[in-house]
Amino acid sequence: MFIYPGTNDARARVNAMAENLKKQGMSYEVMPMKNDQTAAISFVQSNEQVVEFNLFFFHTTHDGKTLIGRQFVTRTTPDKKASMLDMADKSKSVWLKQLIGAQFPAFTFPKAPSPTAPTLTDLRAVEEKVDDMRHKGKLIVVDKAYLRKQGSDEAPDAPFSIVLPKAAADQGIFITGKPKVPEIIRVSLATKDKKLMENIRFTSLKVGVKDSSKLRVQKALAMIESQMVPKFFNGYVGGKIVDRYQTKVGPYDAGVLLGQMSGKDDKKYFVKFVAIIQPGKADGLVAVMMLDPSTGDPQKLQQRLNNGYVQQVLHTLRFEK
Repeated sequence: MFIYPGTNDARARVNAMAENLKKQGMSYEVMPMKNDQTAAISFVQSNEQVVEFNLFFFHTTHDGKTLIGRQFVTRTTPDKKASMLDMADKSKSVWLKQLIGAQFPAFTFPKAPSPTAPTLTDLRAVEEKVDDMRHKGKLIVVDKAYLRKQGSDEAPDAPFSIVLPKAAADQGIFITGKPKVPEIIRVSLATKDKKLMENIRFTSLKVGVKDSSKLRVQKALAMIESQMVPKFFNGYVGGKIVDRYQTKVGPYDAGVLLGQMSGKDDKKYFVKFVAIIQPGKADGLVAVMMLDPSTGDPQKLQQRLNNGYVQQVLHTLRFEK
């Protein structure tokens, strides 16, 4: 079950999904509904490991102000695809009726936190175990001279360097920076046909130096969560922070927010916000990392989250003296 605050048009939701599926070259069926306030769509998606039949039903809440989505999915292995599709073709109308009649627990919308008074959270310490790639790739020093080569007249408040490990043969690395993108620099890892796998973006951060390092990290995360996170989630669906902790990025104290969200086509994404502070200096960095779990081997998803390409790039970061 999915909740979509701020929208209440079931037909528009299905039409947007259909348009996206069409762009991806995927077939779909918009299923007939008697009520104009409801809509449903079914489609099949597959990769080398799994074949899925998806059925979505959309309706509004009783007050007509909020859209609710209900999803049914059944999966099988590619060798059983034909029999599953035959079963789905015979059963989808029954599944849709069951989906329409399903009863879910009552829910209430959470109250948004006050943007003027972010809450400081006590953070547990987590050691991120990442392969050391500091001397195993291409070194990029991101300073005023580097940004000038990119066409920007700006200078980063905290110049830094990162190392880009070599990508696999079927992957590509794409680097963009100001003024083409709003952040200082963005590094993207993509498939051979340029579908995003992961990316990492760096932007400036300022945190006062009078507090302890632990408190500085807490304040940085509170500021990111109240100001940056809502803007980043804008345009996505169901964005939420699911974990917070303190760690080290190289020699620097850092704080982490882990999040999840969906695109308007219901594709899931993982996102990670990392506040990196310098000892004795107010200027630091925020790294924002996004991962598309639908690209790449599903069996290696956890490895990508813990020790993937952009995670390795993050831990090569060093501030320039």
